[in-house]
Amino acid sequence: MALDLKKDISPSADAGDHQKINFFLMLFYGLITVLASAAAYLFILKEFFGSFAFADLIPSAETFKNLFNGNKAKIAVLYSNYTAEKLSSVEELFNNEFTEWEIFFRNGNYEYDIIDDQTIENGDHFNYVLIVLPQSVFLSDQEADQLKNYIKNGGSLFASGQTAEYSDDGSGRGWSFLSEVFNLRFAAETVIADSIANSFYLKKLHQTAAFRGGIPLTSGIPAGYKMKISAGLSGKKIELTNENVTPISFNQNYNEDTGNSLNAAYGINEKGRFVWMDFYINSVKEDDRLIFDKFISNSINWLIKKPIAYIKDFPGGYDAAAIIAPVLSDSIQNIYNILKILSDENIKASFFISPEKSIENLPLTANLGKYGETGVFYYSKPEIINKNFSFYNILRKESAAEAIYDLKKAKRTLEQITGSKCSGCILYPEFSAQQTYEIIQKAGFSYLLTDSAIVYSPKIEIIGRDRSLTIFESFFNNLFTSDSGMSKEEFDAYEDEINRILNLHSLYILKFRIEHLSQIMQIERMKDLIRYLKYKNVWITTASEYQEWLYKKLNLEINADRRGERRVYLQISNTGKNMAKQVAVDVDLNEISGITNVYLNLEFVSDERVKVLNIGSNRIISLLFEDLKPGESRNCYIDYSPLNILAIK
Repeated sequence: MALDLKKDISPSADAGDHQKINFFLMLFYGLITVLASAAAYLFILKEFFGSFAFADLIPSAETFKNLFNGNKAKIAVLYSNYTAEKLSSVEELFNNEFTEWEIFFRNGNYEYDIIDDQTIENGDHFNYVLIVLPQSVFLSDQEADQLKNYIKNGGSLFASGQTAEYSDDGSGRGWSFLSEVFNLRFAAETVIADSIANSFYLKKLHQTAAFRGGIPLTSGIPAGYKMKISAGLSGKKIELTNENVTPISFNQNYNEDTGNSLNAAYGINEKGRFVWMDFYINSVKEDDRLIFDKFISNSINWLIKKPIAYIKDFPGGYDAAAIIAPVLSDSIQNIYNILKILSDENIKASFFISPEKSIENLPLTANLGKYGETGVFYYSKPEIINKNFSFYNILRKESAAEAIYDLKKAKRTLEQITGSKCSGCILYPEFSAQQTYEIIQKAGFSYLLTDSAIVYSPKIEIIGRDRSLTIFESFFNNLFTSDSGMSKEEFDAYEDEINRILNLHSLYILKFRIEHLSQIMQIERMKDLIRYLKYKNVWITTASEYQEWLYKKLNLEINADRRGERRVYLQISNTGKNMAKQVAVDVDLNEISGITNVYLNLEFVSDERVKVLNIGSNRIISLLFEDLKPGESRNCYIDYSPLNILAIK
């Protein structure tokens, strides 16, 4: 039988079917693999960058530009030859200021370029996100116009001193540039009163920049902190001319008749941003350089539109703080009027009593601890009281060693009577400021409540790198000196003062002598004032509690870093030795377009100790971190779009 060899050696129909099946299976599995890989890739991107649009994955012209040309520095520092030539007599000071900016940027690992006047005149500066103008007093008209166009088109400026006050030929331009670009105006000369300027105490002081709180640029700086500046006691009163400008710090060393004067501000001019300060880097005293560097870093981050996270100035979401400080020097029995108010309102006070009075009134003194804390009110009978001074400058016979001995003895006596720690004192010094601080520290006190030479809001000063002494400057309040009731105008004046403290997110100290609180109407004044403070969400606390919170806050570190276009990574750490129970944090996303139509997806919140307090329409998110232990760090992600917050993870 003949074999059909053709049929036997040809591929079978089943084999063809198998080949087709294998091809489609391979294609199917390949597509699955590609899709899975793409999904994994997108998942990784989302985990790191947060939510994003597919359009974000498409390379742009800017992407190729950076690929072939490298990333250009975003920051430029102007070395103004016009200014250097005109200031040849003090050229070293000008060069030192410029060098200080270079050192800051190098230490902070910023990318920056040095540019000259011609770069700006030729219009070659528009690629920079930020231009720094250190002590650039002499600028050409063309240069000034180019800088105006730069900021109006979205650029940022950081300027120090009276920028562009003169043209390159030396002719005066006045305040026109500062007024048009920074919305500032010259109001008056600010001169220290003769009685203050002649005092030994103030001759040892420098001009100060008292920082306000509650703004991104003072993140990490205590509200009311006084930064010392090497400058004279006279200057110019400067005011804002536009609501888009916000004060950063105020000068406190001037005659109160001239009013308040700012020495740093920040704001928005059309599409651009600016920070201006009336002092130079090399004028800041060495002890305050850490604080100043923090201010500069915050300012740079804000100007280049990086997200900024800052710990709010007071715990629990309070808007300001107040310390009630009765001084028991005479008519001690009047204190019972205060104790009833404190009990009714459930608040505490910081009482200050002299050693003699504490011994003469043992039961009363021992009872004060139930209503707050006690401190030493120490003074000797004055040999001379110079009434020309705006504060009591009492000259004592004791030497520094005798003062230390007396203060230690007074502290021990008060602690034995009350059974609690005595941390602070009120002292009228004849000594220099530095001597006074050393005396207080050696006597074992952690804070000093002293008189302010200028009657404004209290200022805080932290002495020593170990932060072992806090100075609260205050003044004796005259609210309770009248026997008659307080008029509406008088109470309105105190409300205005409290509202000003609230606006500055600062500290209010109500220090008064107890002998002035005996009449019924005076007691009613005190009740009304305390209730108004509580109504305005002011944290009424003791000086020690406030100091404790201040130190905890200084030991908290917070960092915000942008991850992609729609995510911010937030980390907060407690580097101190004590638990921080309630830490309120504001995160400024620094999005120009702002945030609207906000909603929060709580599904991604995994830590119950992180709470969202508020999501504002002004780009700021408020968070509350609870029970942050010593050495603990916590991280979270904020996912958002320019018009919508998506989730916090």
